[in-house]
Amino acid sequence: MKRLWFLAAALLAAMGVAAQEAGDASDDRVLDEARDRYFQSEYPGDPGASDAGSPAEQTEYGDSGRPWAPFVLSFTPGLSFPMEYCDTPLALGLIGSLAGTVHGFQGSGVFSLADDVYGAQVSGVFSMADSVASFQAAGVFVMADTVSGVQLAGVFSMADRVDGGQLAGVFNMADEVNGVMLAGVFNAASRVNGVMIGLVNVADSLNGTAIGLVNLIGDGVSDLALEWLPEADYYHLVWRSGTRNLYTALGLGQSGADLFTPNGLSASFGLGKRVSLGCVDVDAELGMELPAEDAYASWDQIGDHRYDNLPFDRAFGTLKLSAAIGGNGGALSVGIRADFSAPDSDTVPLGLRTGFLGGSAFKLRTPFLDLDVWPKLVLGVRM
Repeated sequence: MKRLWFLAAALLAAMGVAAQEAGDASDDRVLDEARDRYFQSEYPGDPGASDAGSPAEQTEYGDSGRPWAPFVLSFTPGLSFPMEYCDTPLALGLIGSLAGTVHGFQGSGVFSLADDVYGAQVSGVFSMADSVASFQAAGVFVMADTVSGVQLAGVFSMADRVDGGQLAGVFNMADEVNGVMLAGVFNAASRVNGVMIGLVNVADSLNGTAIGLVNLIGDGVSDLALEWLPEADYYHLVWRSGTRNLYTALGLGQSGADLFTPNGLSASFGLGKRVSLGCVDVDAELGMELPAEDAYASWDQIGDHRYDNLPFDRAFGTLKLSAAIGGNGGALSVGIRADFSAPDSDTVPLGLRTGFLGGSAFKLRTPFLDLDVWPKLVLGVRM
């Protein structure tokens, strides 16, 4: 009999537990339905509202799923308040600052690291982020995947894509730039839509202008030419690099009588524009030329940051208009070159004071400018 009472009690207990679990499940369903109706009323038309969590959870966590904090103060990453890896509008670090998404400002004495920055990221040594929308700066270098705004660095800046400006004291590097690259020494990019300014500019493709001493543009102007002035028996070896909108021309000149000797060398620099008319390229160039020893002395003084008494006053001007026919393998050119200087100046060498008018100069006199001009024929071949 005791066994029967024991079995009956066990059966009743099992039935009670099952009933309680069923009641709890029913209560959970009622609570879930109530919560869903509440969020649908609070966020009408948002299919993900019921999964967004409570308003308290939405305040604590951003869209990234990371904790959100009104500020992050740190000595260095790992020694910060709060300790979590947070999204924040303000992140400050004595040595280093580490944050997720920054909607505002991030700064530190040495380095700043973040996933995304919508605002400004500034550091004493370096700043790094996945994406920057506004401003990224550092004393030594900055790096980011994408930049919509400005990168500024004392030494170098690097990015995959820049929509805005990239500025550095030594060099800039990027895959794609839509805007401006400005560097003290060189810029390098795959594709640029805009302007490159530096001593050396390198790009696979440039839709815009490169301003520099040497411009290596894959789809631009890059040719070496040998030019001859028949009246003066004077030769120039000229390298042109840049784009059709603006290219630089660096050259060495020497008279036929001094060829293959160190005597009478001249150095030239010019800026030009190239226009294609079918199979004919028309070049217009404005430049300056001076004795090679003066050019070397000028470069040496500039390298030593001595800008007084530069020998540019011994330079004379050149203006050239030429047309070339040919292809990428080579072309023949013919044109007119005019050497000019101030009246009664001796900057134009005696060997170049000849041309269409013999040894006489064409005297250009205007209310604003007086020049002595020697126009002459120029023939060339370029490769």
